[in-house]
Amino acid sequence: MKKITVVSLLLLLITANFALAELTKQDLKEIEALLDRQEKRIKEYIDGKIETVNSRIDAVNSGIEAVERGQEFLKWMIGILALVVVTGIAFPPIWQEWRERRASSLTQRVMQLEQEVADLKERKIYQ
Repeated sequence: MKKITVVSLLLLLITANFALAELTKQDLKEIEALLDRQEKRIKEYIDGKIETVNSRIDAVNSGIEAVERGQEFLKWMIGILALVVVTGIAFPPIWQEWRERRASSLTQRVMQLEQEVADLKERKIYQ
């Protein structure tokens, strides 16, 4: 037990001596150089991560632009489809009405011509 106590005291004195030692200018320069190297490595790492994030953002932005172009195309297609549907619904009644008017006017013209023929026949008979 005495040996453990003596060894512990010796180790304590040795480590305390290192802790109380002063740093020389050379030591400070080495620490500063070490910190500078670490700082450069950290900056390079962060710059790499920033470039990765920026490239992902660019990819997402290009995807969003593609979706927006697709939406614009779909809007045009829906508008054209709506126009075709409205035309398909509205055109047949309009066409039918036009045909009926035309047929009616032709019928009236035929009746008028028949009347004229009948009048001409009567004149020829009575002459």
